[in-house]
Amino acid sequence: MPSELGHRLWRPWLTERLAACTHGPLFAWAYQCIRTKGGGADDEQRLWQVPLAFRPRLLADVLAGYQHRQTAGTEGLPAQKRLRGHSAHAESAFATGLAHARTYAAQHGHLATQRDTRVGSFALGKWVHNQQTHALALPAEKAAALKEVDPWWNIPWSVKWQRSYYRARDHVRRHGPLTAADGFPDTHVLTGEWLYLQCTDYDSLHPEQRRLMADIGLTAQAAASARPRRTSRTAGIDTALVRARAFVAEHGCLALATKNISYQGFPLGQWLNAQRSLGRRQDEAGPHLQVLDEIDVWWNPPWPLAWQRTWHRIRACPRPAPGGCRRALAGRQ
Repeated sequence: MPSELGHRLWRPWLTERLAACTHGPLFAWAYQCIRTKGGGADDEQRLWQVPLAFRPRLLADVLAGYQHRQTAGTEGLPAQKRLRGHSAHAESAFATGLAHARTYAAQHGHLATQRDTRVGSFALGKWVHNQQTHALALPAEKAAALKEVDPWWNIPWSVKWQRSYYRARDHVRRHGPLTAADGFPDTHVLTGEWLYLQCTDYDSLHPEQRRLMADIGLTAQAAASARPRRTSRTAGIDTALVRARAFVAEHGCLALATKNISYQGFPLGQWLNAQRSLGRRQDEAGPHLQVLDEIDVWWNPPWPLAWQRTWHRIRACPRPAPGGCRRALAGRQ
């Protein structure tokens, strides 16, 4: 719709102007055009309604205010008392919210708050949400003040997306550039998966979202080369089973001493410990647990693993003279 509007008016710059602006009369009118598309007579009538903040003060209002001041002796009233549709209380409330917004933004770097976010006893999340809800009718000076605190305080996409973006941005600031082609290996799993999802849906992102992604190094070219943050669950199980077979071939059993043991770069002890917990919770063993039974029938014994390790050592001992195996075990300990 903005592209067509710019073409019809011979003003192609309107496309970028509307994409970068989230307040003002032009944006309000374009927004109403989109919302009333295909609507009825009531929607068409609302299309031409001008929000109060954008209505010019009529000369009659000015004259009436002048006459009132002359009769009531209110020449000294502050300007906010004489503003049509605004009160001193509303102006004071906005100033209070803006001050808390500055405090929050100074600490977190943005205003992508949740609804229940508070700064001290002030419900900042609710206040920001109210400003976003009435952004179309917000006076230009108030919108400019909020934009000075956070240029992205009122975005046309979800606030949840914006919060995820800020987590990715903070990661880049702390750890350096992202490596999309390697699957974002140094990121938190959820952040990495979110980044990969943005790369796969790159063409459907808002132009300003793409600009934000470019600011953290994810251009169209980088997005095209992105790989998933983590391999599939099946691929991970196959890798674990390969390491388990190799460990048994070398050591004879899967009764590892601790869960922190890694083998060939794979956290085998931690993975086996998780599979034992999974086996206790399931009534029927899954396919990969059955494979573990084939690799080592006593990989998950009903008795302590320390007992199983000791039994395996005794079983592996050659038949020595009386007391010889006991001395061999003592030597290993």
